[in-house]
Amino acid sequence: MHSLQPRLTLRPLLVTILLIAFSYACGSGSPTSPAPVANFQGQYTGTYSVASCTETAAYVGFCASAGFTNSIVLPIALSLTQNQSTVTGTLTLGALTGSFSGAVQTAGNLTGSATMSLPIQGLTVLTNVAGWNTTISGSSMNGTFTIAFTISGVPGGANVAATIIQLVRS
Repeated sequence: MHSLQPRLTLRPLLVTILLIAFSYACGSGSPTSPAPVANFQGQYTGTYSVASCTETAAYVGFCASAGFTNSIVLPIALSLTQNQSTVTGTLTLGALTGSFSGAVQTAGNLTGSATMSLPIQGLTVLTNVAGWNTTISGSSMNGTFTIAFTISGVPGGANVAATIIQLVRS
């Protein structure tokens, strides 16, 4: 019986040490709240500039005939709703209008895309806006996007690289 005595008195001491160690490891501060998400919701109007326009195959000549020459300034409008970091809405580029879908990234920028179509002489020109990457400061949005033009069954395509000059929330 004498040999069991030291073992029994050490057990409560070990349990106490372990409880103290676990309480320090878990921390005593309150959980941190997530960083606020940048607010992109609203109605925007402004202009964008064509940085470049490239064309391949059957689309050679498209850029000049469609008016996508370097540095030309064109109208843009954007209507956005936002739920947390999910952003949806309508993007209008001149006569083209389509559905915008995007997300506010942890760095505070908005990335997204839009799909539009334009019927011309019995063909449908598919227009995809991709690479949308904008930031917001106050009520002004700045950034870049690309526009890809294709027609189903017609080889090649045209791509416009665009820079937002001014896009202001009203």
